[in-house]
Amino acid sequence: MVAYVGYGVASAVATAAWMTYPSGLSAGVQLLAFASSNSPSVPSVPAGWTYEGSSALAAGLRGHVISKVSTGAESGNFTWSGFTGGTKGVAWVAAYGGVPGLKVEFGTDTNTTSTTFDPTGPSWTSSAGEWILAMVTAITTTTFAGNLSSYNVSQAGATVATVGRFGGRTGTNTLAYGTYDGSVISGGTGAPKFTGTGSSNAGGVAALIRLGAAAVANTVPAAAAGADQTVDGWQQVTLDGSGTDTDGAIASYAWAQVSGPTVTLSSTTAAAPTFRAPAPTAAAQTVVLGLTVTDNGGATSTQDTVTITVQPAALLVRNESYGWDPAHILTRSGGAWV
Repeated sequence: MVAYVGYGVASAVATAAWMTYPSGLSAGVQLLAFASSNSPSVPSVPAGWTYEGSSALAAGLRGHVISKVSTGAESGNFTWSGFTGGTKGVAWVAAYGGVPGLKVEFGTDTNTTSTTFDPTGPSWTSSAGEWILAMVTAITTTTFAGNLSSYNVSQAGATVATVGRFGGRTGTNTLAYGTYDGSVISGGTGAPKFTGTGSSNAGGVAALIRLGAAAVANTVPAAAAGADQTVDGWQQVTLDGSGTDTDGAIASYAWAQVSGPTVTLSSTTAAAPTFRAPAPTAAAQTVVLGLTVTDNGGATSTQDTVTITVQPAALLVRNESYGWDPAHILTRSGGAWV
C-alpha cells in the first residue's frame, strides 16, 4: 500500500542542485527528485538514478524528474548537475513506500496573467488505491507573499483526496513550490491536474506522477511526414509534419534529407518547415525528406518520409498567376491547331 515517507530539503538550482535525501530511509522506498529550471539543457543523471523525462517550457521553466529505489544507505546530500546556463530554479526529493510502479507525466501553465496556477497533464487511466503525486513550481515576475494556497490534486473522471506535504518559496520569493498528493478513491480515465492559488500572477510546471500504477513502458510515438507533393522548380515548398503519442505528448521534431538534390530547410526542428525547390532540369527530380519525432518520455519514432517531385523544365510554361504549369504542345489537325 502506498504511503508517504518524507522529503529532502529543497535546493536552489543554478547550473546544479545540491539535493538532500529524506532522513531515515529504508530499502525499497521509492525516491523521486523534481527540478524546475530556466536552463534549456537536459541535465545529467546522477549515478544510480533513472531519468523519467521533462516537461515543455512554461513561463521560462522546464521540469525534470529522476527516480530510484532506495537501498537504505542513502543519506546526506548528492549533486544533480548539468543545468547548463541555468540561473534560477529549485529541486527536492520526495519519498514514498509501497510503490510497485510509476507513471510520470508533466503539466504546464503558460498563463502568467492569473493567480490561478493549474498545470494539467495528458489523460491516463487510474485505479482506486493508487496515488497521484504533484511536484510543482510556480514562477512570478514580482514576488510571492506566501506559499501556494487552495491547492488540489485532481483527475477528470476520478475522485482524489488531496493532502499537502510541504510548500515553500525561494529566497527571492519569485518561485513557489511544493509536494502535494492524493489517494485515488475511485479511478477513471481523464487528465490529472494540480490547482493552486498564488499571491501574484504565475505560470510554471508540474510533475504529475501515478504511484502504485503497474510499471508502464513508454509507447514509441509515430511520425507522419505528410503527403507527397509535385512542385515546380524554384517553388517554395511547405512540409506538413506531425506526430502522435498515445501515452504522452510530442516533445520535438527532427527533419533530415534522405536523397535527391540538396535543399535547405528553414528549420530541421519545426513541424512544418519550408524550403525552395531546386532549379528545374530536363528531367523530373525527386527530393526525399525524413521526419522523426521524440515524445516527452524520450522515445523516438521510426522515420517517416515524404517525396517531393520537381517537374522538368521542358514541360513547364508560365501561367497567368505567375506559376508554372505543364506545357501543352500544339499540333495541326484538320486545318486547326489543337
